Amino acid sequence: MEKLYHIDAYRLEDSDEDLGFEDIFFENNVSVIEWGEFIEEFLPNERLIFNIRLVDDYREVEIISSGEYKKIEERIREKLVSLIVEASNGVCSIACFEK
Repeated sequence: MEKLYHIDAYRLEDSDEDLGFEDIFFENNVSVIEWGEFIEEFLPNERLIFNIRLVDDYREVEIISSGEYKKIEERIREKLVSLIVEASNGVCSIACFEK
């Protein structure tokens, strides 16, 4: 059965503790990871990354993909008119609008 995992890796920057990432990342699961750069060595080589940065008064979204996820990135870029990222009260919402 597929599971959806959310990992906030902010406090894991210098951790070498085994947290079972192999079970999460290499089974048929979906993972949403914040601060993924702190656990880079555990992440699969093939992945879809959304980097969200605050630029002035708006957020810029960079999409990076590898392997089988390149097709998903291409579909997103083909269909996407705009991607709105809104953050308030510690909650980040992403809305995609198709052409």
